[in-house]
Amino acid sequence: MEAGHSGSSPLLVLLFTAACAPAPWPEPDDARTLVCDPLELAPGEARAKQVGCTDELPRNSEGQVGDLLLQTASLSVVIRNPAEALTLIGAPGGTIVDAAPPGWNDRLLEAVPILPGGGWMVTEDWRWGADSGGAWVELEGFEVPAIGLGDEPLGTSPLATEGPPARVRYHLDADRPVLTLTGADGLYLHGARLTVPVTTGFYHAGLGYVTDALEMEDLGGAQRLWDVDTLAVARWQDLPAAIWPDSQAISGACDGDRVEVVADDGARVALLDPTFDTTLPYGGVRLVCVAEGYADGAPTDPGTDLTLTPGAPGFLNLRVADEDGVDRPVVVVDGDARVVSPPGGGPLPLGPGARALRIEAGPAFDPWTGAVDVGEDTALAVVLRRAIDAEGWVLADLFRQATPSRVDRSEPARDLALAAAEGVGFAVQSAPDEVGLPYSPDWAARWVRFRAGSLTPTEDAGAVLSWPWGSSNRDAGHGAIPWFGLGARDVLAVARGYDAPNRLTVVDTDWVAVAGPVASWAPLPDLLLVRDADEAGVIVDLLDHGVPVGLVGPLTWIPSGEGFPSAVASERALVEGRSVATTGPLLDLAQGPDGELTVRLQGNVEARVDAVKVWVDGVVVETLPAANGGGVMVDAVVPIRPERWALAVAEGEDWAVSAPLRVW
Repeated sequence: MEAGHSGSSPLLVLLFTAACAPAPWPEPDDARTLVCDPLELAPGEARAKQVGCTDELPRNSEGQVGDLLLQTASLSVVIRNPAEALTLIGAPGGTIVDAAPPGWNDRLLEAVPILPGGGWMVTEDWRWGADSGGAWVELEGFEVPAIGLGDEPLGTSPLATEGPPARVRYHLDADRPVLTLTGADGLYLHGARLTVPVTTGFYHAGLGYVTDALEMEDLGGAQRLWDVDTLAVARWQDLPAAIWPDSQAISGACDGDRVEVVADDGARVALLDPTFDTTLPYGGVRLVCVAEGYADGAPTDPGTDLTLTPGAPGFLNLRVADEDGVDRPVVVVDGDARVVSPPGGGPLPLGPGARALRIEAGPAFDPWTGAVDVGEDTALAVVLRRAIDAEGWVLADLFRQATPSRVDRSEPARDLALAAAEGVGFAVQSAPDEVGLPYSPDWAARWVRFRAGSLTPTEDAGAVLSWPWGSSNRDAGHGAIPWFGLGARDVLAVARGYDAPNRLTVVDTDWVAVAGPVASWAPLPDLLLVRDADEAGVIVDLLDHGVPVGLVGPLTWIPSGEGFPSAVASERALVEGRSVATTGPLLDLAQGPDGELTVRLQGNVEARVDAVKVWVDGVVVETLPAANGGGVMVDAVVPIRPERWALAVAEGEDWAVSAPLRVW
């Protein structure tokens, strides 16, 4: 028999506990139900209760008081309150936001069951309790679409229509770290930062989250799993026995970082510690010893007392400096991999063999390319030639990837290190429909300033980027903008901030196209994202209407004065309209003492620009051919009759748009 929620007392169910009737989910603000009772349970015990205090939550929890806790001796699972999901804005709650063994950090961001219609459910009634098999919760309601669960693109709003009735049940096993899911066809699974995907789940630092799914679709950050009945959460070593109880024993040691369990088709299905004593299913898998900087070891059939070794080593001791002898962080491109080498260099674990390498330091430098035979300890010193005299300028990238993101699992600290190695000095990290959480390695913080932002890709109001933001796990998308049903100007107003408008905003030309007459814009956007030189007409129209908007591009050059500017100094130059939108080349437009314009375009050896057009008050007054090959590409003086404003646009495979210049 089952024991259900029976009032205001917490529920601890032992095998001999008497049953009582289940009751509906109480309101989260009903103080009578919120009892704080943190416990460590013994084997065979289980309980289900509303979270009464943070001490009941796992470490590193995304849960909060008022959520529902399912707990056994081996696993704690937190079900989010029914108001709204954690990572999917516009989606209801009732999702799984925590799952961790006692004493372990939770590495699950959110798991959302996918119902037969491809959506999630609005919960009208919740019941929970425990029985001799474990703890459980039932959700009853109706299905609704939810962005991120189906194949709809980012920026698609969910339809506010009531679908068919739905019932989902979570059941946490009393004796195994396994959560059983019934009533759904699939599971949307989003791991926290630093998680490593496998075919049916993900791993992180000794902890695994693995399902029995028959099919997995990797979205880049989250995963969609199909035909799912169970989610097992435990140490790597304990997972195989939980997933495959009728399996063969294996044991041994790997002289490396970890052991990968690989299926016959090459798919990675599980991870093991270097020293292992566990179980695996019979047949169809092999063990591979893996170590960073080494070739993979030979695939080995499962067995006991195994001795596994990685392959041959391959380390490149690289040091890169500029022509002045200053050590620089760089990007080493090795096939599809982009590896960061910090300033001063050091051994890079590339693996052994002949490599066709490319070394980059951003658009201000010519890249280096060459063939290198990487062995156990191969040394390489490289001097990069500066192609752009960028003194007094800093390169910005306002569209770096942040965590959490359902479309990208890039590690934020590594991404900032990558930004620094690409020559970026100011960055904004954001994710679609999320609030970015930036991280930075110590050395990168000396090379790049950064902010946390949020990207709002709407369905019919363009895209809006805004920063800075603070993350909150109380709101969907950690506080991102719930843009559904809002017009373009309203989305911008929310992005700027209601009570104290203190965020900078970037809109794209799609936003401009649907925002209505310029005279009705309130507030005005701070910056316009230019995606191509062909969008110069939009800029010209805004200038003709007197809109003081700054320009940003895939990359942006910002005047910096002397020294390395602070984030505030870079932001000031942006909002003052002094930035250059670009794919890399630096285009500087200035007015001389006699009213003439000076135009100077610089790029590295790979920059490809056809010509620079000079606009004055909406008319092209000069077209200047560009000389490719690196360095100064255009250096010209253009006499003009002083009017209101001027603009320079470099066109070609690469492009740049200068800061608009008032001329009179």
